[in-house]
Amino acid sequence: MGFILAAVLSWGTTTKLTLTDDTIHYRSFLIRKDIPLTDIIKIESATGFIAFSYKPYQRIIITRRDQSGKKEIILNGGLFDQGEIKRWVETTNSRLA
Repeated sequence: MGFILAAVLSWGTTTKLTLTDDTIHYRSFLIRKDIPLTDIIKIESATGFIAFSYKPYQRIIITRRDQSGKKEIILNGGLFDQGEIKRWVETTNSRLA
């Protein structure tokens, strides 16, 4: 039980979303993504409920210019404050314009 608690706490405390001058950095317990701003078309925040369930979700959707076929990157926004995500999305989209 202690191992599970330690894993959950590590996951929650290591998740970070930062914006530098030219890159978005997302880091979670097992995931790390670095996305250059030049590859991004737009960023959106989505909230709602999973179909046929009462489980809420909060996502950050990054739409990229990509020829490899994967145009969207979906990040878990549930570990962040919703107001903070809204400000972050607005700031990032203003840098894209």
